[in-house]
Amino acid sequence: PERRRLPQPKRASRAAATKLKYSTHPMITGAKALFLKGRKTDNGYLKPSKRLLVDIVISENSLDEGLMLMNQLASSVEQRGYKFCFAPTHGHYYRANVDERANPKGDKTYCQLWGPGRCTVIFVGSLAIGVTLIELSRPVEMMYLKGDYIPVDSMTPSQTKQARYAHTWTTTKYMPSGEFAVQLYSPYPGTEWSKKIPIKTNRKDSNLFSSIVKSLFRFGKEIEQLVDIAEKKAEEERKKWAEQQERWRLEEIERKREKSISDSTNELNSIIAKWAEEKRVKDFLDELEREINRNDNADKPLLFERLEQARRLLSSESALSLLSKWQTPAERLAQ
Repeated sequence: PERRRLPQPKRASRAAATKLKYSTHPMITGAKALFLKGRKTDNGYLKPSKRLLVDIVISENSLDEGLMLMNQLASSVEQRGYKFCFAPTHGHYYRANVDERANPKGDKTYCQLWGPGRCTVIFVGSLAIGVTLIELSRPVEMMYLKGDYIPVDSMTPSQTKQARYAHTWTTTKYMPSGEFAVQLYSPYPGTEWSKKIPIKTNRKDSNLFSSIVKSLFRFGKEIEQLVDIAEKKAEEERKKWAEQQERWRLEEIERKREKSISDSTNELNSIIAKWAEEKRVKDFLDELEREINRNDNADKPLLFERLEQARRLLSSESALSLLSKWQTPAERLAQ
């Protein structure tokens, strides 16, 4: 990761701070229309088709307020002298998992939330802190009625009447609540650090995020320590991997050496067997030729012709020819 030091923050000038306070951050400008282009999860969270957006997990009803809060956070961060931006493309930054439930209990419920293509980060010096604004969800009793799930508490008299005569049932779903939390996390591989901070005070308070912003330097120090540990661990793993690869390399060399000796020996034994077979066949044919010459037989021409045919039939690559092609173990290894 590209991080070295955490310099003390430098506050923006009063004029610059005033401008930041009342302006819309570039990452927020035009974001609303893009968030609304896409689909929704079963419980109403937006899933925009565009991936390069500020990291907000939110429903359509709360979108305006969520963008306002994220803009306020970005302004507070930059007034403090930090940088609020998308994670650079030249580094490896990872977004922490998001559990949108206000009070998570048991296993995570199935909710395929949207995630950005690049993390939203706050740079404290050269160290990045990931940030996600989450609209929290709370369990709501829902009734299934004519293809839709309707909150039981908000059912109209007409819907209640329809439910009496329809095949229906109730279930509990985690639905967007209009409450918010900021999740800060370490975006560096090999580190696990995150804080989910509820936003409970007056959301129009200009100092709403002041305590979070003041804590960023301390959070950065915590992440920096984890990154140092992760880097040392990664270096140890790289050394172990390099040592393992070297062991495998030496084992492969030894395997090839043993195989070259085995293959060369087997081939040489084949040549020896071939030489013995050649000697046996030659002695047999030579003895036949002497026997034909010793006998005064009218079939001599025929026997000699048959003998010559036998020689041609039994002829094959000689042991000497095979020996010239034989490879020593060193020659096999050199290939």
